[in-house]
Amino acid sequence: YLDDIVTLPKSGTHRVYYDVLVWAKNNPEATITFERNGTLYEEQNATSLKQDIDRILFPAWVNKWFHFQPVELASPEPCGV
Repeated sequence: YLDDIVTLPKSGTHRVYYDVLVWAKNNPEATITFERNGTLYEEQNATSLKQDIDRILFPAWVNKWFHFQPVELASPEPCGV
């Protein structure tokens, strides 16, 4: 899942696509614009992303274990470990 990264144009940050799908599923009325694999997807929501939500996401109880953070790939922060 960490290889499938999208760019959020407004903030310039990056998110794991899986996390975007979870967010869309949990916020069905909200929209999001992102770039994925060189394609800009504007005003996407749970309805427009339904096929990927159904195909990619694990059940909700599994998703609770995943915690993805937005990142800035141009200058990543050093690991705090």
